[in-house]
Amino acid sequence: MENISSTEMSQFVGRRIRKISPRLQSLADQTQAMPVMQVLVTYLREVCTQRKYQHAYRLLQCVGQLYERGDRAIRQSIDYLFMYSFSRMDHLCSSKEWHNLLSHLPQPLRISYQSQHLK
Repeated sequence: MENISSTEMSQFVGRRIRKISPRLQSLADQTQAMPVMQVLVTYLREVCTQRKYQHAYRLLQCVGQLYERGDRAIRQSIDYLFMYSFSRMDHLCSSKEWHNLLSHLPQPLRISYQSQHLK
């Protein structure tokens, strides 16, 4: 399993989540993880608002892979931006749907979420 650098992040995500590939085209040369992570946060918010939870589950799996295989900058952007934003999305869905989303968090993301937001 190869490691993913910040410069490869947009390509990695674009191959796995085709719906946001056009948004990532302008970030293909991006060397920082935060702008790509912002696209992921925006997309997650959109699919939750539209109740397209299968898309949200796929996105969470992709972010979990990034967390496991990404460089330090990617992991920090997930911890600081993605998990913070994710924790504020509970109002976008019902309590049951929110618990389903939480149950689909990959283990590394679940640990990050619990350590940051369930104190």
